[in-house]
Amino acid sequence: MIARLPLRFTGFVVAAAIGAVALVSAQSFNVKYGLWEITSTTQAAGAPPLDTSSMTPEQRARANAMMRNMGAKPHVSRTCITREKLDKNPFNDHADDASCKHTPVQRTATQYAFKEECTGEDGTITSDAHFVAPTPETVNGTVNIVRTRAGQSMTITSQITGKFIGSACGDVK
Repeated sequence: MIARLPLRFTGFVVAAAIGAVALVSAQSFNVKYGLWEITSTTQAAGAPPLDTSSMTPEQRARANAMMRNMGAKPHVSRTCITREKLDKNPFNDHADDASCKHTPVQRTATQYAFKEECTGEDGTITSDAHFVAPTPETVNGTVNIVRTRAGQSMTITSQITGKFIGSACGDVK
């Protein structure tokens, strides 16, 4: 899991936003089921969480540029929030990963915060997240991730907004 962070990071952020909607809904909050648009803006600082030692200079330059430009433009995705998804704990992207510990910090009808720590032979990832659902049609929040590997750390911060699009999801899962 830790080695795949750069490739799965966007998925984690989207899952976090979806999960925030889900968990708030579980607290009798009137979050609408259906199609949601999730926008995340990400900034990274520090050493890239990639082992670039075996890369060519060109590959290393592309990898470093990718990490520097991570927040250059917002990432927008769509997801379908259903009752079934809400019942499966969609917030915890690492539910089957024994190396991760997910700890809820705050859980109310309009707010959800958590901490998560994943450890493995590749290093440690710690996450802190806080989401607010001010209306049944909007969610916003922040996810802070620190990835430490071989004594080097990288900090990734994402600002997330979610908005309800409509009750029909079409082909979106």
